[in-house]
Amino acid sequence: RFQADTSGAEEGLERTEKKTDSLGNSFAGLAARAAGVLTAVLSAGQAISGAIARAADVEALNRTSEALGIGITELDAFGLAAERMGGDAQGARDSLTDMAESIGEALQDVESGRAKTFAALGISLRGVNGQAKDAITGILDLADAVQDMSREEAIFRIKELGITDNRTVEMVLKGRKELERMLATQKEANAITKEQAERALAFNASLNTLRQGISAGANSLFDWMIPALQQGVEWLTKIVDWVSE
Repeated sequence: RFQADTSGAEEGLERTEKKTDSLGNSFAGLAARAAGVLTAVLSAGQAISGAIARAADVEALNRTSEALGIGITELDAFGLAAERMGGDAQGARDSLTDMAESIGEALQDVESGRAKTFAALGISLRGVNGQAKDAITGILDLADAVQDMSREEAIFRIKELGITDNRTVEMVLKGRKELERMLATQKEANAITKEQAERALAFNASLNTLRQGISAGANSLFDWMIPALQQGVEWLTKIVDWVSE
């Protein structure tokens, strides 16, 4: 009786299966590493985008700080306090601009409506050094002046001075002591420091220089390509004309 010897074939099949399993594991490992690299790249991209956005925010904050004559840390703390109450930092900073404009108007025209409102509230527009008060000091003085009024009267007086942002109004209604506590908390815990702002501004300046360099390079490349593109267009035009004939 004839019986085929299949041991060689079985061994070959076993080796093939092992190689297949090994290849599958290699592909799985490669896919896992690729996924890890992709995740790292995406995370790095998000971090860079976040840094660029933050640097832009700091630059805008710095412009407002210089315009109002208020330290960037104090200005940031004011916006953060508004956010803590569910408001918008930019809206709060706009209110500081409104207060600065009201103080400026009142100093220039003592007969103006704003000047009369400050006078009625007993708010002095100049500090002990004779200089005009900054907007945050003006807001704190306003909070002090209206804290014993009824809510309706206090809101009326606050809005008479151009403060219309609802969260800023609510901050003023809390009174001077509570508002000072809120600002101090944000200044110590969350507000940007002068050193951090300087680093962000330096980063933004470098980024702008890089962008200008890239733009200049792109312009040079485009200028270099124009003659070749023009020749190509002229060549195609001649072909079209020849075909048309």
